[in-house]
Amino acid sequence: MTELAAKLRAACADFGLDEVAAGDLELAVVEAATNVIVHGYGGADDGILKVGVRRDDGEVHVELTDAGAPIPPGALENAELPDFDDDVSAIPTSGRGLALIKASVDAWRYLPSAGRNRLILIKRG
Repeated sequence: MTELAAKLRAACADFGLDEVAAGDLELAVVEAATNVIVHGYGGADDGILKVGVRRDDGEVHVELTDAGAPIPPGALENAELPDFDDDVSAIPTSGRGLALIKASVDAWRYLPSAGRNRLILIKRG
């Protein structure tokens, strides 16, 4: 993940994305990649994850493509960060990934098709 994050940060800098927006996008991409490994491939180390980055009309688009298990229908659309009223002990140690991804980007598209999953994350800035 360290190499992925570093390459993404470099691309964001080359594309002129400000540091805050780049940090948000990095969080979303690392979280999505982790989800692919842990949930999509069940932790197996032989799964393939392709990541592409491009600039499009002032936005940075990151596309993650894999052949793991798909995100359950509605899971990303319905993911929300919980409100814990400052009770840190009530914050779960897992299960917030999809909500973090949604909260960290300006737009996203999830396109599962024919055994392939495509997640496109879009950040402006």
